[in-house]
Amino acid sequence: MKKNTKKAVLTSVFSLLTCFVMLLGTTYAWFTDSDTISGNEVVAGTLDVQIVDASGNPFQGDGTKLTFVKNASAPAGQAIKWEPGCTYQLTPFKVKNNGDLALTYKFDVSGFTGENAGKLAEAIDWSFKIGETSYASLEGNELTLAPTASSDSIVICGTMKTTATGEDVMGKSLDGITITVYAKQAASEYDSNGNTYDAAAAYTNAAN
Repeated sequence: MKKNTKKAVLTSVFSLLTCFVMLLGTTYAWFTDSDTISGNEVVAGTLDVQIVDASGNPFQGDGTKLTFVKNASAPAGQAIKWEPGCTYQLTPFKVKNNGDLALTYKFDVSGFTGENAGKLAEAIDWSFKIGETSYASLEGNELTLAPTASSDSIVICGTMKTTATGEDVMGKSLDGITITVYAKQAASEYDSNGNTYDAAAAYTNAAN
């Protein structure tokens, strides 16, 4: 009898130990919950500047280019000849903001080729007029355009310096003149930090 009782006690103790070991390996389950809001978007803005003609139409890829024009009072058939003190202007054009971000832009004249182009290029000062406002130089002047807006009519002028004399410029040519508009983000749109975070934006590939 005692032997059977002892065996029963040992079996019970073994069963309890087995349950305890199994309990140690069990992961407790806690109450949990979740919720989801979907459909949120991140949409990046676009910066897209374009040179268009005075009517707002894109220049076609058919060799269309800006040309220098004479004074309206010049006799018909008189060719354009550069000389010290003269000023000629290019045909009018506009700058268009095709993007949805405000932009700041500036002009650059480059790409000079031809005989003694360097000396002749140095002999010409460039200026421009936008609407009724004149600017004495392309450098140091930046303009701003709102999204999808177009500028007033722009005319770029070249004036040959009165000091441009001698064989370095006489009879020489200046070809391949390129007008480039550089654009960067303007400090305009607001985010959680205000609207000045674009102030440090820089032009890409601009000469200065």
